[in-house]
Amino acid sequence: MNKIFSRSAIRAVVPAWLAARLVVGCTMVLVHVFAPEERAEFVRQRFQSWDAGWYRSLLVNGYDLGVAEGFRFFPGYVLLGRAVHMFLPGDAQWSLLLVSNGASLLMLFLLYQLVMRENMGRHLAGRTVWLLAFFPTGFVLVWGYAESLFLVFVIAGFLALQKKHWWGTAALFFAAGLTRPTGVLVVFSVVISLLNAGRRGPWLAKLAALLGAPLGVSAYLWWAYASTGQPWLPVTAQRSLRGGFVDPFSRLGHGFGDLWDKNPEAFHLVTALFFLLLLAVVVKKMPLVYGAYAGPVLLVALAAENINSLERYAMSAFPLLVALAFLMEGRRLQRVIPAVSLAGLVCLTAAASLGIYVP
Repeated sequence: MNKIFSRSAIRAVVPAWLAARLVVGCTMVLVHVFAPEERAEFVRQRFQSWDAGWYRSLLVNGYDLGVAEGFRFFPGYVLLGRAVHMFLPGDAQWSLLLVSNGASLLMLFLLYQLVMRENMGRHLAGRTVWLLAFFPTGFVLVWGYAESLFLVFVIAGFLALQKKHWWGTAALFFAAGLTRPTGVLVVFSVVISLLNAGRRGPWLAKLAALLGAPLGVSAYLWWAYASTGQPWLPVTAQRSLRGGFVDPFSRLGHGFGDLWDKNPEAFHLVTALFFLLLLAVVVKKMPLVYGAYAGPVLLVALAAENINSLERYAMSAFPLLVALAFLMEGRRLQRVIPAVSLAGLVCLTAAASLGIYVP
């Protein structure tokens, strides 16, 4: 624990965490002041915009059997928010924001420690922390979203996996699966770690590590089925918004069509191609377990008819941020990448606050 909160980690993490909140907060204030009248109602939602409003509703009212769409939100973040709300007076929104922002701080400390344990150096660890804090969709780490808590469980799970603490891995990945459905995708990294470990170690603990994330996802799916009588309701509810699964390469081909037609959706094609470039860097520069997680996360995000939230989903593939930090080793990109990231954070925060961009 002392290593996680070392002096070098504090110097890297705390300024990044505070600065990101300052940027997001100032952007939201400016949007509130200068927003056109037709966007005023959406702007007034502030931290409860988009999915954050759903999480608040679930905390206050629980899952409504008559509103299927609410079941697409996995309960890990809601349950922790409800526990905090028992001791924190006031609106439920503040409990969720406390969880989200507290988890964001812990997430950055864990990420710094993970990069250090992979012997990538303090400079790369510090750059990675700043890049995640200022990722263009990083405003959801400030709003009432589940991403920061999910990344705490995932990154901590990788730290446990690195040390071959199988039971700890199982518990953390179970929590990740209970928080977001993409948590199940860590199973590929666990398989690789188990193969590398060979026959050494307790088989029961290894089995628990392998099944942790799938059991977390399955626990919620089973509860939703028991409550509603509708099998796979969280999956079908999500499909109604994002569409069914499609071949990701075909989806990219459609994106080129959008680019040719000057469709605004072509923006997601550009980011998708950039994420694929970062994935190639992950495969080349990092141990295989990280590519085995980042690759499936990116492919699943691309395998949807609607990829409006691609950038937020890709942020959950944290090895991509480490890859971005590797790219900054080149002199030309040392200033370009932070500047583009900051501009992206400001623009997407403003666009999401105005109801233009779907996070």
